[in-house]
Amino acid sequence: MGTYGNPSAADVATLFNKFDDPDSDIRYMTLVDLNKLLTTGSPSFLIREQSTCNRLIDHLVRLLDDSNGDVQSQALKCLGPFSAKISSELLAPFLEWILNLRTVKSQDASIPATAARTLVLSFPHPLAGVPYSKSVTDAYLAVSNVLLPRLTGRTNLKADGKATKGKDMLSTEGPKGADIDAIDLLSDVVRCFGVMLHVQEIENLQKKLTNILDDSKTGSIAKKRTVAALSILSAYMSDPLLSQFVSSTIESFRESHITPAKRRLLISLMGAVARAIPRRFGPYLQVITPFVLSAVSQAELDKSLEAHSEGNHDPLAEETQEAAFVALDEFISCCPIDIVSFTDEIIDSGIRYVTYDPAVVEDDEELDEAVNEEEDFLDGEEEDYEQEEVLDDDEDASWKIRRSASKMLYKLISVRGNELIEGGVVYERIVPILIKAFKEREESVRLEILAAITLIIKKTIDTVAPLPLATGRSSLPMQTLSPNPRKRRRGDSNPGILEEHIASQGFASPIQLSSPTSSSRKDLLKLGTSILSGLTRLLSQKLVPTKQAAVVLLQTYVQVRHDSLTDYLSKVLEPLIDSILESQAHVGAHAILSSSTGSAATSTTLRIESLQLLGVIFDTHSSKSVAPYLDRVIQGLVYAIDDKYFKIAGEALKASESIIQALTPPRAFGYDEKSAEYVEKMFDVVLKKAQSNEVDLEVRHRAIHALGICLARTAETPQNLSGRKRKDALLFLQERLKNEMTRIATIGAVDMVLGSSGNPEDMNPEWIQHVAMELANQLRKADRRLRGSSLAAIRRLASNATACDALDNGTLQMMTTQLLPLVRSDNLHHLTLAVLILTNLVKKAPQVVVSNEVNSRICEVVIEPLSGHTLEAFLSLIEAIGAEGVGAPLMTSLLRAVGVNGDPSVVGTVIGTLLVAGGTSLPITTEHILHELSTKQDDQRVALSLFILGEIGLRQGSPSNIKPDVFLKSLQSRSDSVQRAAAIALGRAGAGNTRAFLPVILGAAKSTGNAQSLILYSIKELLQQGGRASANISTYSQEIWNKLMEISGSTDNKVVGAECIGRLAATEPVRYLPLLQSYLSDASPSVRSMVIQAVRFALSDSDEAVDDALKPSLLKMLTVMLNDADLENRRLAMTTVYSAARHKPGIILASLGKLLPYIIKAAEINPNLVREVQMGPFKHKVDDGLETRKGAYETLHALLDMAYARMNHLDLFDRVIAGLRDEHDVRMLSMLMLTKLMHLDPDETARHLDTLAGPFQEITSTKLKENAVKQEVEKLQEAVKDVLIVTVRLQSRFPQVSIPTAGNPQGQAWRAYIEYLKKDFASQLQNAEAEVKIQE
Repeated sequence: MGTYGNPSAADVATLFNKFDDPDSDIRYMTLVDLNKLLTTGSPSFLIREQSTCNRLIDHLVRLLDDSNGDVQSQALKCLGPFSAKISSELLAPFLEWILNLRTVKSQDASIPATAARTLVLSFPHPLAGVPYSKSVTDAYLAVSNVLLPRLTGRTNLKADGKATKGKDMLSTEGPKGADIDAIDLLSDVVRCFGVMLHVQEIENLQKKLTNILDDSKTGSIAKKRTVAALSILSAYMSDPLLSQFVSSTIESFRESHITPAKRRLLISLMGAVARAIPRRFGPYLQVITPFVLSAVSQAELDKSLEAHSEGNHDPLAEETQEAAFVALDEFISCCPIDIVSFTDEIIDSGIRYVTYDPAVVEDDEELDEAVNEEEDFLDGEEEDYEQEEVLDDDEDASWKIRRSASKMLYKLISVRGNELIEGGVVYERIVPILIKAFKEREESVRLEILAAITLIIKKTIDTVAPLPLATGRSSLPMQTLSPNPRKRRRGDSNPGILEEHIASQGFASPIQLSSPTSSSRKDLLKLGTSILSGLTRLLSQKLVPTKQAAVVLLQTYVQVRHDSLTDYLSKVLEPLIDSILESQAHVGAHAILSSSTGSAATSTTLRIESLQLLGVIFDTHSSKSVAPYLDRVIQGLVYAIDDKYFKIAGEALKASESIIQALTPPRAFGYDEKSAEYVEKMFDVVLKKAQSNEVDLEVRHRAIHALGICLARTAETPQNLSGRKRKDALLFLQERLKNEMTRIATIGAVDMVLGSSGNPEDMNPEWIQHVAMELANQLRKADRRLRGSSLAAIRRLASNATACDALDNGTLQMMTTQLLPLVRSDNLHHLTLAVLILTNLVKKAPQVVVSNEVNSRICEVVIEPLSGHTLEAFLSLIEAIGAEGVGAPLMTSLLRAVGVNGDPSVVGTVIGTLLVAGGTSLPITTEHILHELSTKQDDQRVALSLFILGEIGLRQGSPSNIKPDVFLKSLQSRSDSVQRAAAIALGRAGAGNTRAFLPVILGAAKSTGNAQSLILYSIKELLQQGGRASANISTYSQEIWNKLMEISGSTDNKVVGAECIGRLAATEPVRYLPLLQSYLSDASPSVRSMVIQAVRFALSDSDEAVDDALKPSLLKMLTVMLNDADLENRRLAMTTVYSAARHKPGIILASLGKLLPYIIKAAEINPNLVREVQMGPFKHKVDDGLETRKGAYETLHALLDMAYARMNHLDLFDRVIAGLRDEHDVRMLSMLMLTKLMHLDPDETARHLDTLAGPFQEITSTKLKENAVKQEVEKLQEAVKDVLIVTVRLQSRFPQVSIPTAGNPQGQAWRAYIEYLKKDFASQLQNAEAEVKIQE
């Protein structure tokens, strides 16, 4: 046969004779050839060859009845490609022939239905948001005219209104009832064409499926498939039909003689429908839920126990109870709001059945008092849980009920945990019963119990401020230091941009937690003894899944109370070490089980979790409490560090870091010989691991990091490591700095060593110079992360006085040369670090560091509009240059090369700083600047002189000879730039000498018009310097307040006045915040607007000391703002809430539940705010609520990271999905939120993939008009690109959704959307995949 590249109908015809060959191998290979022809051929190569197609159909139908199974399977594979190549007129006849197939040779009676399913799945399907094409319509007509009549036993209504009877594939008249294959076929039809089905067709299918559920001959498997089919069909039912369907189900529930089997099916059906259509089904739960709950009521429990005691229990009754909990799980997960009113009943049922075990009958009163009387659990007989496993009876299925009840409680806590915990329900009712269930004899149930308690503790942690660990166990690679996110006031003389985060490097002592203030934490700690006692007994078992779940629970509990295991260390550490020492040969010796958390348990994962818990224990407990167990712990760690599996070795090295920190000051109570021996042993093991080239690279990175911790922690102790060992380790780090594979990890270790101490042995000049030069050389590399890490280490070196003294002039010059290329404004983070390093180097050797190149680079950067942390760091360098007496050349360059070429505010600040710091060493003085101001007429030079004088006045303070009149004269200038410069300079100088300037400023504020507005800028600048001791305004604060309230009411002054009022309120919050709150009820919208903005500035400008004053009033103030009658004020209120979330999370999170409804409402489109505007011949829609909506989405986006656990997940996802159909800016915010949500809540995101497919497809299929402007085209291109990137991320995060699952409709729309993208956006999708790969 010729090539498959361009087959024709003739090529297909040549295969016909071979289809009848008696040799099955030849028939099989011929079908393989046919499949290749059909797959590679053009879409139209058989369309006009009707004769060939008819003959091929005949052959394929006959081959489906072949006696050879392989031939049948290959024939099935050919059906899909063949149906895509034939004319649409042949689809109906082809389907008819398939359905008429009668198997004679084959023993498989399911072949016709399987073939029909293959055809239906291969037909073109309708896609959401895309108009139906002719091929899709023809495929639906074929299904509707041929297949549906056979499934329902009737045809569609003809024009005369009559219906004819067809063969009933779903007939229940057979000996075994309905056919399972036909039910599966119906499910596929609904999945593929449900959106196109007519109302009558859906109704017919629903009736047919309902009849199957009522049929007594149909088997249980077929009925389960029927339940799945009905849940799929429910998505396409009309509202009246859905109401009728639910009503009939309710009537079935009410039947007096309903059998357990039917009751179970109805309950399962309701759970499946809730999962399929949660929004539409939710309102029916008020009627449905009582029937489900009745299956797990106390009466049913008593009946079951009585039946068991009499030996005549009904297994169907227990299956019904299990189905009820599964349905309740679905209700809670999919319809959490609609099920709220049944919360108490659901909890009652869960705790009632979570300990339901007919084999162990207990007195109810004893059960209720079990946890209050701990002796019953702690001091009872020492039964072994493993021995209880033997008691399990094959006929006892009660464990399934307990497991489903536990899962249901887990889901309830997952969805509504924060609310229930804060209300006290969880710790009063649920946790005591779960603790009692620790004695559960079935492994899978016990795992669910432990998972539920773990989740409760995690939720408890979410309801209070997060608690840091003692040492911040870091992950590799080491990240560079980042600027402090807290906003600093511009006037702070100490840059402090990058604090030395010693705690993050492991030098801090364990956090000593205060007494719990949260009621939920108190409730948890009250039950702590019971929890820990039960867990220690579980740790003694040999069952791997249970031990791992107990270890995970202990890790979580320790985060609530750091010293909680002190009294249990002997019972915890011994089993942990035994698990760690377990041989790798037993990795596969235990069955893999998983709980609701989805984590599987093996010996390997148990060892990893045990090592993690070991590290957490040493992080959170005193060295004195863990000292007695160090011999065994070190033994286990040494063994684990040598493990061949990189994850185990890596976790062991992490744990070793925690142990080293616990054994060394300041953590250790006393650094004795025994501690030194342990540290030296760990040091030897870690160094050996770091030096080995045979281990995994990640392990080497972790070993190098641990080595850095060890060297840093032992630097200041007299009984430290021997000098030789330390020297060898430092030389090893020096060598590894040259290795590209381990360089970043080594830089992190060197960073810790340099930040640990000034030990002369470590700060050997030769080693320091080699390290400094190597680090400086990395600044030329293209790797951004490498440059950042190197800069951070050099910053540490330059800050260490001993290390800095070891640098010779040559090294200093080399470092300066390498740093200069980073002194540029295109990367502000690197610029800030480089400038801070240069500042320290200037203080060390000003004559060596400060050169013409440095001055030139400074002049280049000064021209740029610097601000914030970067400007503060830059001013610290200028100040150092001036103070060291080497600023004269720089001053000359600034005056000649820069002058008025840059931003006068920045240049003036720099020159003023240099002039004050340099003093007499500079060629100019303050008098020169004053003379320049009085003689020059150029507006730019006058403005520059004013900024210089303002900075001089700020820094010199009261000794300055600059008077207020110098600035007041320039306020009368005709130039706006000069007026603004004079106002700002007046404020800055006033901050340096409030006694002389502030009365003058307040006096000038009595003027009117433009002069009054300018004085506001002076007050604003003065308040911004409130951090200076010289800027004490307390004496004048009331006068300032009165004046601000007087002049800020006008439209021109409102914005600046609001900022001034906010900053003033932050200085004395107890005094002024109540006043601001009272103004929120003012009748004037303008006054309320000003106050709202003032609160926003107060939130962003205040420090932690203001929080106590804010707590009583902030929530009420925000609520009033969000309910303001003025639309613009509501928009400003949303920005204030956003500011509160960013700057005061500790206050805002406690009241988030009351604020979120307002934020969610503001994120909704208000049709009343959308109006049409006539623009020439065109009409344009204007949405006045867009800005408020954008603010709401920005607030929701900010809250995701800090408070997602406290948010209503369904409402949030609704807003995200709605935002995808909103304006461009809102759509982009929704994309960002979705990117976060797929990691924050993968389960909920996966459930919404089908819903996301619709808006995604609408965006990608949008077609602009031919006259669309360039901006619209660019926005659409950006939106499509972002959609494809998010789609790739979602597809990578949830690959399982792309795989169809029998009986589960989830993912159908998503899979159709992905197929649509692969077809119409193949190249763009590939580009998106490549971009995502690069980003990751």
